[in-house]
Amino acid sequence: MLTTATSPNSCTDGIALARGVAAIVEEYPWLSANKSDYIVRAYPRMYLVLPKIPGEQTVGNEQPNAPVDKETCQVINVFLTS
Repeated sequence: MLTTATSPNSCTDGIALARGVAAIVEEYPWLSANKSDYIVRAYPRMYLVLPKIPGEQTVGNEQPNAPVDKETCQVINVFLTS
């Protein structure tokens, strides 16, 4: 199981992912532009979009709003095993 902390510089939340798929593909052109490819499906692969510099944790219901780009984020291709 993978868990992440929500932070202002977080690139891991669903909102940033949905908003930033186009930006990710532009910065990392070898990745898929199909948002569903970033979700674990029947095959053992997923992408993690992680902050390069962790920020402070947000308070309450605040949502991270960091831009998803190669300056603030890194993309890791994860292969899962059963």
